[in-house]
Amino acid sequence: MPYNSSMVVRAFIDKLFNGTHGEKLRFFVAGCFNAAVAYGLFALGLWLLAPPFAVLADAYSQIFAWFGTRFYLIVQWLVWVISVPIGAFTMKYFAFRVEGSYIRQTIRAYGVYFPTQMLTFGLLFSFTVLLGFRPLLGQFLSLVIAGIFSYLGHKYFTFKQV
Repeated sequence: MPYNSSMVVRAFIDKLFNGTHGEKLRFFVAGCFNAAVAYGLFALGLWLLAPPFAVLADAYSQIFAWFGTRFYLIVQWLVWVISVPIGAFTMKYFAFRVEGSYIRQTIRAYGVYFPTQMLTFGLLFSFTVLLGFRPLLGQFLSLVIAGIFSYLGHKYFTFKQV
């Protein structure tokens, strides 16, 4: 059989993603993808929702004054609701490759992601309101820090094989 470099590359990738530490690498790749999707949705949400929140802040200054300038905190929660099913899908089918009900695992993923979301929200608030960072930078730093904590929750709860 002649030497084929594409076969060597495929074998290397297969060993990398299915070898001893394959699950961790798959989790890392899926986590980076999920974080990029969430970050993209956050940026899109800021762009789309800035005008309506500015109008609300002007029209109802008593109620929306504080959130009118910090509407990105609301956008973060909206993005979280949308992102969890996407994350559960990539973790189920790519990272952990497990059987079972996608809906049940997605509900469990909300349970795992909720404390992480609270951490991310607190970090975003701290970075932007207390330290004065721009929302996109604050969200980026928050996602990096929170991503470190999500692996164990998924590994030992969301996609635990029973």
